[in-house]
Amino acid sequence: MLQAESQGGRLARFGAFELDRHTGDLRKHGIRIRLQTKPFQILLALLETPGEFVPREDLQRRLWPSDTFVDFESGLNTAANRLRLSLGDAADSPRYIETLPRSGYRFIAPVEEIEANIPAETQAPPEQPVPAPPARDLKPWLIGLAAASGLLLLALILQFGRNLPTPEPVLKQITFRRGTVFSARFAPDGESVIYSAKWSTGTGQIYMASPVSPESRPLGIEKRGLASVSRSGELALLGHDPSKPLMDPITLSRVPMNGGAPMEIATRITSADWAPDGARMAVVRYDESGDLIEFPIGNVIYRSTGSISDLRVSPTSDSVAFLDHPFRLDDAGNVTWADTQGNKKTLSSYWASSAGLAWSASGKEVWFTASRAGAGRSLHAVTLDGKLRKVAKIPGTLHLHDISRTGRVLVARDNINMGMTGWLEGDAAERDLSWFDWSRAVDVTPDGQLLLFDESGEGAGPRYATYIHRTKSGENVRIGDGLALALSPDGHWAVSMIVREPGKLLLQPVGAGESKTISGAGVEYRWAHFFADSNRLLIAGREPGKQPRLYIQSLSGGKPQPLSAQIPADNAVISPDGETIAVLQSNGKFALYPTAGGEPRLLDLAEPLMPISWTKDGQWIFAHGKRLTLPTPIFRVNVKTGRAEPWKQVAPTDREGVTLLAHVLVAQDGKSYYYSHHRNLSDLFIVEGWGNQ
Repeated sequence: MLQAESQGGRLARFGAFELDRHTGDLRKHGIRIRLQTKPFQILLALLETPGEFVPREDLQRRLWPSDTFVDFESGLNTAANRLRLSLGDAADSPRYIETLPRSGYRFIAPVEEIEANIPAETQAPPEQPVPAPPARDLKPWLIGLAAASGLLLLALILQFGRNLPTPEPVLKQITFRRGTVFSARFAPDGESVIYSAKWSTGTGQIYMASPVSPESRPLGIEKRGLASVSRSGELALLGHDPSKPLMDPITLSRVPMNGGAPMEIATRITSADWAPDGARMAVVRYDESGDLIEFPIGNVIYRSTGSISDLRVSPTSDSVAFLDHPFRLDDAGNVTWADTQGNKKTLSSYWASSAGLAWSASGKEVWFTASRAGAGRSLHAVTLDGKLRKVAKIPGTLHLHDISRTGRVLVARDNINMGMTGWLEGDAAERDLSWFDWSRAVDVTPDGQLLLFDESGEGAGPRYATYIHRTKSGENVRIGDGLALALSPDGHWAVSMIVREPGKLLLQPVGAGESKTISGAGVEYRWAHFFADSNRLLIAGREPGKQPRLYIQSLSGGKPQPLSAQIPADNAVISPDGETIAVLQSNGKFALYPTAGGEPRLLDLAEPLMPISWTKDGQWIFAHGKRLTLPTPIFRVNVKTGRAEPWKQVAPTDREGVTLLAHVLVAQDGKSYYYSHHRNLSDLFIVEGWGNQ
């Protein structure tokens, strides 16, 4: 029990709260909030140095004597959670207490120190002469009684109103098959839903579903994804026209909902949304130096250094909201707003995983699904001045697809993961090498004995984790934080990067040794590969205001040196002698560039192929198709003749929910290969009761 003192003391005031440090009384708007001993001690410690980091070890010593035997980690977490409950605070969107994962806490709200007076109700009132009762006036008496009743009612509302039960949201499931929902929108009637999905059998299609029927009706549109639905019932589609060459970029087309042939609008488009007038459209156009937003098409209003997703036009048609991902290979991102005049601002930042965004029915908030760590996304809302609140959380991952004009919410419950598969010479079948929930194969030594991979999902934490898999023993060894980029051919070093710090690389020892930091000296890194000598890196990066390009950087430090040739920076593999770089150009040509400079040699291949790795003798290059469809064929390209021959076909045994492969690796000796694959099993719901703000 807290010890109270008879003397007055200093009060700490923050937000709607006042804390008496001596009595332990915590009051909100004058109403006392019950606070237990351990939470009170944590609050005291944080208020002693507001705005400063307080380590968990300091709080542990403060809360428990040195001879106490207790599970300190669990006890401290419990006390901190109880304190948050008392303050009405949340760990993922804090107003008062910020958590630094595994490290400690920080009090982030402004704190005002004031002198506390003895409460009036504890003091003896001075003696006053008792006046003679006045003549009764019925009207003032009734007015006073009504005022007192109103004040009493207000107090009761403040005291008990937040304890009243909140109506439960009503969730109506509208898809039931096993597979992946890619995109979904409400139809113009606000009741039916149009969505694109790929179920366990067949190709991806666009369907229409109704909440009054468990069956979905295909609209006869295949191999294209849904981007948006206009209020007049016209669909915006994204996809590859099967009648055109495979290397043609993704196209944006439009087609009436009730049938017809798609009409192409633009190319290199990755996201699109109709304006409410149904005549204009906002689009995201892919660019090697960073995605662009055009609204209307052709008018650039925003440029990103990374990638952009989930573009949505505001109900007033004068601005857009979207998810801006600083690093192309990662779904970490910021909720961003931009208007047609070129003004822009970040509404909410540093989400470790973000996918799904829509404007609220009123247009006063932007709703989105994201998580601070891992892939377990929750539903949040943020105002245009940055006020954040959590709307809903469920076990698993939410994906917001749309909000109707009446406030109905369209969400998917996603079961997502990235698996990792490998094959070694002599194996009868592929091996499942998945470690946690997001295992991404990144690089392999020439003999295939060491595999570099990373984890960026629920099991990894907010800074991600870099691992080495030893193929002989089967063990996985965590070597540090970050998003993995490259493994040295001698197996001694791994390079990784913290997503929020693109201007530096982490050089981490695979065995004994000290980690080092490599600075880009103004260059922001995108990817890296080792040269065969294990002492230099080929990196893709960009300097502020310039186009991405390739550089060479020594492990000993120094500024990255740009290659003389402007080689495409999206993909590249280095020959064993370090003299040639193989790339797939944007025009579909397979090109061999000399690292010393000069014109490339083009190989005349029957189809566009993406280089994976060179063989150790430098005579062949392993490559796969531009799009990693299932199954994925791997080829060997003869460097001298330019002839490509089939080598393997790879695909996971269980293909349910798997739409494509990622990060295919082949060891230089050709005796092993590895790849990762995305799996997403989705259920689509309409939700009533999450609000229509």
